[in-house]
Amino acid sequence: MKVLLYFPEMGGVGDQLQKLVEARIPGEKLEVYHSIDKLSQRFKQPFDDLGVAVLMAANHEELMNIFSVRNLLRGLQIILVIPDQKEETVALAHQLRPRLLSYTNSDLTTITPVLAKMLESQ
Repeated sequence: MKVLLYFPEMGGVGDQLQKLVEARIPGEKLEVYHSIDKLSQRFKQPFDDLGVAVLMAANHEELMNIFSVRNLLRGLQIILVIPDQKEETVALAHQLRPRLLSYTNSDLTTITPVLAKMLESQ
């Protein structure tokens, strides 16, 4: 089962997230995307081998970009990292139905055990 990792910018929290995911997932089982266009193109291909998507929105605009492709995310278990805890942001994030919701300024190491559990259940 493959894991899809999306974060918009190289550096900072995105790189930290990638390192955490790579520590759990062998390279051949991980697909990494940095633009919403490339992510959308990936979903136009068959994705029976994808089971989990780890998505990070560095700001509200990026969350809106992820939200714009929500219909393409159906069938995937989602771990979502959002930029803040504002009511509007959290409400929008919950519409994506993530299995885990985290924040860019929180301890991202909590993601890896959840990711491991999600992969075990597939």
